[in-house]
Amino acid sequence: MDKIASAALKIDLLKGICSEKEYSGNGMGNADTTGLVTKDYDWKSHNLLITSGEYAYPYATGMKTGFTDEAGDCVTATAQKDGISLIAVIFNSEDPGRWEDAAKLFDYGFENFGFFTLAQSNTSVGEIGLYNNKASDGNTLNLIIKEDISLFLEKTDVGAVQTDINITNDEYIYKSKDESNADIKIKAPIEKDIELGTVKYSLNDETLAEAKIYAEKSVEKATLIEKIGYNAKKIISKVFSINGLITVAAGIVGIGVLVLIVRFFFNRTRVPKSRYKFKTNKRRGRRRF
Repeated sequence: MDKIASAALKIDLLKGICSEKEYSGNGMGNADTTGLVTKDYDWKSHNLLITSGEYAYPYATGMKTGFTDEAGDCVTATAQKDGISLIAVIFNSEDPGRWEDAAKLFDYGFENFGFFTLAQSNTSVGEIGLYNNKASDGNTLNLIIKEDISLFLEKTDVGAVQTDINITNDEYIYKSKDESNADIKIKAPIEKDIELGTVKYSLNDETLAEAKIYAEKSVEKATLIEKIGYNAKKIISKVFSINGLITVAAGIVGIGVLVLIVRFFFNRTRVPKSRYKFKTNKRRGRRRF
């Protein structure tokens, strides 16, 4: 019933009819009644939410009451406040229950739900690292959208909405061998407003909205000198990082140990000197002890 009501509200004629509190006339309206027998009517709405009685709801706009043996007294009610339209469907609720139940549902809806703008057109929804770019362009690039992202949410859920950025333009994707998909970068040159991928908004694993993302600005390609400087800086940063210093220290210790081992075996293999000294008598040509 809520889906039928939602579709009906999109038709202005039906929306107007369902909001009528009373209709008086002969049933022919402004049509020519010459030669016809007509009867005057005075119809009053059975929907007490839109009348001026005890159960009137100040923001009610319609819609339809009903009754069947299986469903009992029913009402599909509509209300509008501060640009928000709500639909309440009540089954098998005897009067005045259906009016009271609908009013409680509307109060809860208006109090706890609303439209929230998560992102505006031409604003950044995230950033991504740059590769092979001029230093003057910085290390990151802002990613923007070209439309507003406004969602109807429960107020307590706004902070729980997750934002996921997916780069799909393979022409600009750079990923080094030692980096995961989460650490991909965009390689220069990059043109402003080039489409790079999508941003997705989700809640409890349910996708709420999705939009295309674009480069906020143009990024120029790095010069040869900048590339050399970048690679040198990268090597130095690795060497003087904690892991780099540990590696260097381990290398020095390893070389020291290797030197000690070589010296040890070298000394073992040398011919030891005799404890005796031999002298030669050049005149007599013989040795003495």
